Amino acid sequence: MALTCASITQYFNRAVSRHLLGVPCGRGIAKLPMERPMSEKGKSRRRNANTAIILALISAAATIAAALITTRSSELPAIHPVVVRDVVRHAGPVEAPSAVGHEVDELHGEKTHITFVTNDAALEQYLGGIARAIESHRWELLLSYFGEENYLEQRNVVFEGNLPIPQYLEEGLGLGFVDNDLPVLVSEFPFARLNTIRSVEFTSLERVTDSDDDRIFHFLEIRGRVALNDDTERDIMLLVRRKVTGGFEVSPPLG
Repeated sequence: MALTCASITQYFNRAVSRHLLGVPCGRGIAKLPMERPMSEKGKSRRRNANTAIILALISAAATIAAALITTRSSELPAIHPVVVRDVVRHAGPVEAPSAVGHEVDELHGEKTHITFVTNDAALEQYLGGIARAIESHRWELLLSYFGEENYLEQRNVVFEGNLPIPQYLEEGLGLGFVDNDLPVLVSEFPFARLNTIRSVEFTSLERVTDSDDDRIFHFLEIRGRVALNDDTERDIMLLVRRKVTGGFEVSPPLG
């Protein structure tokens, strides 16, 4: 019979009853043997002996219970740490790769936005956030991935205070140029051109440097492509720099 906490408790109760109390236990009645009158010294020794028995039984029960708990715990499946990756989990079955060739993890039903190895979980998470903001058309969220100082300098110095955010984002993604422009639309909605983007994929990374007077800047040049609603594609390029305070920010070239 498997030893459980309940059986330990039952065993303990029966043992105490049998040896100390003389009360019913099991099928019969355990009675204490007939005793002659005892002296105070003898009674004291008897009480000490009873206390020792009780403590020994409690210790044994605790040891067995601990062993049972350890055994039960060892039978539980191991909980593996979650690996930080840029993934988009499907609500339903695994879908086929999209037009831009997203890789699909058939085991977990996940598609990634990055086709190259970064060996940098933080960078993968950062690029994944950019991709999700683009695909969900959350342009204010996308703007938060760009450097604030870069945006203000572009707007106030280069464009003399007249730089629409959609234009800044398009050019910051490497779009809006000859032979790599978004469709021309007649719409009053300022982000209508950006809303034609359906999906995004990052395909390569290259480390580049730039200099300005006595300063040297190090960037990560991230290249990729986006698929549009009309099933055409455009190339994209981001210049990402690592901030001194930690994290990353997109920092498009001035002009």
